[in-house]
Amino acid sequence: MQKFNKIEIHFDGIFQDRLATDPDSIDNPRGDLGWTKSHTGEPDFDRVIRFNNPVFPRRYVNQVGVSITRITINGQNVVDSLVGQMINLGSNTHFVGTPNIGGREVLLNFEVSIGSNHQIYLSGQASKIPFNTKYEKEDSELAKIKTGIKSEQDMLNFVNTRIQLLNSNSENDIIDRDRLDNIDNSLWIHTPWNKRPLLALMNFRFPIDKDIQLFELDSEVINIIKDNNNTKQQKLIFDSNFYSYDGDGLIGHVTGFIEVESVN
Repeated sequence: MQKFNKIEIHFDGIFQDRLATDPDSIDNPRGDLGWTKSHTGEPDFDRVIRFNNPVFPRRYVNQVGVSITRITINGQNVVDSLVGQMINLGSNTHFVGTPNIGGREVLLNFEVSIGSNHQIYLSGQASKIPFNTKYEKEDSELAKIKTGIKSEQDMLNFVNTRIQLLNSNSENDIIDRDRLDNIDNSLWIHTPWNKRPLLALMNFRFPIDKDIQLFELDSEVINIIKDNNNTKQQKLIFDSNFYSYDGDGLIGHVTGFIEVESVN
């Protein structure tokens, strides 16, 4: 049995979150006064954070999908069948905030799983409601690096490209036309480039400590975790950065890891 002090299961990708924004109430189904809208023909907002299988995805934005990108044991990269597997949050895991707090949200009904519907390797929940531990309201270095928006010109190029794409089909598509009409609000065009949500970040770090299930299947890493779990206590931590939320596309970036730590 391989012993370890720490295993990190890293993930990265694009999430969808269809939600109303300030100054609308969190349960506003369409978006009236805020900078996000559910346009004609689209379903009501639900605030659910979808790591995969988006609902009514919009055109001209990054494809939604979050998966396991690498695994380390005691800091060393390892090869395992978990790499490439989907990671998903629960069907009702969503952000909840109070109007005018601007990104200082909690994760309600947190659940997480690795694998597909037919082949789950790891799953668990949080017994306490997680609050974000860090909030970078503007100018996040991680957001700049990941999006490639590092200057006012980069931001201008990003916005202009989106406008051109929406214009290319707006005569034929009512959603693209509505998005174009709302683009000043959804992408915060009249706000200084480095103070827009595209360059903001929220970090969450909290225990996964409820209803934990492990199924090794073809994964040596899960097998190691299970074997060690029989001999010593372990802590599972969910550590994630949600950042670069795109109010036009209703998507954002997420990166992080599930940390498994042996406790003597």
